[in-house]
Amino acid sequence: MEEIHFSLLKKTDKHALEICVFSFNTMYEPAAIGDSITCLGIPSPHNVTFNISGLQEKDTGLYICKMEVMYPPPYRATEGNATFVYISGKCIFFCFS
Repeated sequence: MEEIHFSLLKKTDKHALEICVFSFNTMYEPAAIGDSITCLGIPSPHNVTFNISGLQEKDTGLYICKMEVMYPPPYRATEGNATFVYISGKCIFFCFS
């Protein structure tokens, strides 16, 4: 059995702020968290889909997905490419890099 953590990070000038964090094993059951920003993590054997709602204009910025394999050892971590999310009123634009 594997245990994998997935995080959605918002990059700032000097830090990365965790927006959503999910932990899954091989059961692949969806999980939801959040207060003002709501995240739903939908895992499958080869990827995780993040559904995000409640974003506002101030949430415009660079976002990165991070995956950490916690079990079985050894610990492994990887980050995806940054995605620029631009929010203007009710429209959201995604720019992949």
